[in-house]
Amino acid sequence: MSLSTHLGPPASRRPRAFREAFVQHLPAYLFVAPALLVLGVFVLAPMAVALVLSFTSWNIVGPVKFVGLKNFELLLHDPTFARGLWNTFIYTAGSAVLGIVGALALAISMHRNVPGIGAFRAVLFLPALLSEVITAMVFQWLYNTDFGLLNYALAQMGLPKVAWLTSPEWAMAAVVFMGAWVGAAYNAPILLSGLQSINPTLYEAARLDGANPMQEFRFVTLPLLRPFTLYVFVMSLIGSFQVFGRIFVLTGGGPVDSTLVAVQYIYRVAFTFNQMGYASALSVAIFAILVVLTTLQMRLFRRDEAAA
Repeated sequence: MSLSTHLGPPASRRPRAFREAFVQHLPAYLFVAPALLVLGVFVLAPMAVALVLSFTSWNIVGPVKFVGLKNFELLLHDPTFARGLWNTFIYTAGSAVLGIVGALALAISMHRNVPGIGAFRAVLFLPALLSEVITAMVFQWLYNTDFGLLNYALAQMGLPKVAWLTSPEWAMAAVVFMGAWVGAAYNAPILLSGLQSINPTLYEAARLDGANPMQEFRFVTLPLLRPFTLYVFVMSLIGSFQVFGRIFVLTGGGPVDSTLVAVQYIYRVAFTFNQMGYASALSVAIFAILVVLTTLQMRLFRRDEAAA
């Protein structure tokens, strides 16, 4: 191999080669341009602005003042932010785990060739299509202390009523169950597609080796569902950390901030206290926490997959 071949085409030919490649792929660039424009305007640009504002003090109407790392020092000693972050972790752990377990159960129940299974799948997916406000209003009715369906069922069994939304001991559990209900409906079709991708001959081979249904589920279904489970876990983690509308409508963060989550506190700081710089710093902190948790989660799954 000659030196010229190793170094590639001469520098004078590179602009021409670049132009030819650009013209050749121009239709593809035009197709993705609208999506890239939306991504840049509504995602990347706000993220860049939030990063810049996190180093400033700004009350929306006054001038922007550069304060350096003062906002980040403040959030480290903010007990309300710590409370909201802790509540977010509790909500994420509860709703994500229950939602994925429920989604797996729904996926297994839908993975059957019986009459009407298509309509059954469509009905089970409906909760994921409802808006957050409608979902919260439905659960407000279910959790109502006086005429809610849950308390009516408790009364029929001779049990006392529960103040689901006005008791600090029960409010978070009520919110977690709502999140799990929505998460199960959203994740069930994803896990169902994973079940349908598994070769049926693997189950036949397991039965020939004497495996019972639980052993088939443990040694065949779960390992082959690992990529789908990873995706569901990561998306559930991100979605749970960003929850806002359902909790805002259902409890408003109360009672006594028992259901106050991080995003709701950011909203309160930004639009109630008008501290946009500090709110931006809180947003950057949440983004950094999400990046770390997602990276750790993916590494743990890959390590388990390599060990398996």
